[in-house]
Amino acid sequence: MTLLVGVDLGTSRIRALLVDPEGRVLAEAARPTPWFAPLPGRFSYDPETLWSTAAAVLAEITAAAPAGAVAGVAVASVGESAVLIDAAGRPLAPAIAWFDRRSASEAAALAEVAAAALLPPDPTYTLAKLGWMRAHEPGFRAARRWLHLADWIGFRLTGEAATDFTLASRTQALDLAAGTWNQPLLDRLGLAALAPPLRPAGSPLGRVGAAAAAATGLPSGTAVAVGGHDHLCGALVAGATRAGVLLDSLGTAEALLRTLPAPLADPAVPARGFAQGRIRVAPDLDLAYLLASIPASGGSVAWFRESLAGGADHAALTAEAAAVAPGAEGVVFLPPRALAGTEEAGGAFLGLNPARGRGALYRAVLEGLACESRLLLEAMEALPGLGPATEIRVTGGLSRNPLFLAIKAAVLGRPLLRLAEAEGTALGAALLAGIAAGVWPDLATARARFAPSAEAIPPDPAWVHSYDKFFTGRFRHLHSRLAP
Repeated sequence: MTLLVGVDLGTSRIRALLVDPEGRVLAEAARPTPWFAPLPGRFSYDPETLWSTAAAVLAEITAAAPAGAVAGVAVASVGESAVLIDAAGRPLAPAIAWFDRRSASEAAALAEVAAAALLPPDPTYTLAKLGWMRAHEPGFRAARRWLHLADWIGFRLTGEAATDFTLASRTQALDLAAGTWNQPLLDRLGLAALAPPLRPAGSPLGRVGAAAAAATGLPSGTAVAVGGHDHLCGALVAGATRAGVLLDSLGTAEALLRTLPAPLADPAVPARGFAQGRIRVAPDLDLAYLLASIPASGGSVAWFRESLAGGADHAALTAEAAAVAPGAEGVVFLPPRALAGTEEAGGAFLGLNPARGRGALYRAVLEGLACESRLLLEAMEALPGLGPATEIRVTGGLSRNPLFLAIKAAVLGRPLLRLAEAEGTALGAALLAGIAAGVWPDLATARARFAPSAEAIPPDPAWVHSYDKFFTGRFRHLHSRLAP
């Protein structure tokens, strides 16, 4: 028996799947992603705690596998965060969480660099975080390498350091046209020696070492693949690398993603908040991608449930919201836009009064998120040479919410295809593991075996009319009036 393991180091959880070569999930394990707040408004990861948590999740997965059955493993993760390691491979400082904005001044100084990298200026990206760490972390002087979070777990498994193109795309240091590190830029910033080697996702990184085998239960010598950025790994199994297909990845943050033959050089693209990057998968996939994001999509749902609904059961909240008509009894939710370029880009409820119950507020959250995605989708499809998406595929934890998908389909006025396996990121990582382990010769063969089934979510015609009126007559107006 040959089995594969895919790990998803996400904003909220570290999750692993044990799958067979047909993509069937045989076991699943997850634990909360450990982070801490050293100061108000700052969020960090302890690299050793990340590793020990990932190792524990892997140990739980491998306990369900027959001895020696796991042939390969790969890790997908959130982007941007940098783990600094010394010459002995030891972490030198906490990693700044992707959603931390302490490096705003460093990001402002890199505005021209961001434009050249076809990215909007923002403290999210790795170069700004490294700039802050250089100025404030005493251990920076001893650094010999930076690693993204997926790279860090891969390094602990194998002792080998490398990153892939999707994670490199989130640094501002990748030359998208050439598909290489921007060496003059890294030289100018004094970071050239720290940049990890670039390799395609799915290429062999190394083999599980003895210490990592003892910590994780993975067989010593198991093939470890170069992983990648979470949303892009999910795109592999979602079939979203095909022309015209839009992937709507519904995690803590939401990503709307289209692949393209080459990057769009139009400076209006980053100016409108869209990010671009490259995705390379061994041995033969090489595409550009365009990405728009809602930084607090699933995060808004989790916040409402925990902070305003007393931790109520998801099913109970959904039932209450389903009993409310479209329009949420006049309540409007504008999602937080904390990554839109200012510290004040928070969200808002409008139309509150004592007669509005919990169901109306929860429905307003779902409607606001759906309307925000319509704004992004319309702006994306208006870009020169892009055009409307031929198909919209949805994956991620929030895709399990049937009411949200019904609302989203109606707001967009288009059918959605919900992938049967919601944990597409971990499944995509397992697919990469199979390529590196030689289970499949290439991505096309892997996808033919791994393609999950999909359920069509058609828009309700009556809801389409109601939501189109709501979106054009109220939401878009409020959104523009309250924009930072």
